[in-house]
Amino acid sequence: MIESETPDALRPLLVEDSENDALLNLKAFEKAGHKVFHRRVDNGPELRNALRNGSWHAIICDYAMPGFDGHSALEIIH
Repeated sequence: MIESETPDALRPLLVEDSENDALLNLKAFEKAGHKVFHRRVDNGPELRNALRNGSWHAIICDYAMPGFDGHSALEIIH
């Protein structure tokens, strides 16, 4: 995975509590030939911070997480 940002990198924001599940998403992007620069968050304050301080091509969200869920994430995103 690319750890530093490059101009041509795909920039997904992953709302995911499981690091292993996030890695599966990233591996799929890379297998499809994309360079990837990502951030993973798993709660409302981190999501708000990522939205304020980053520019994302896509947001991929787990629906059920301990203490946070997809519905709450969508409310913040909107």
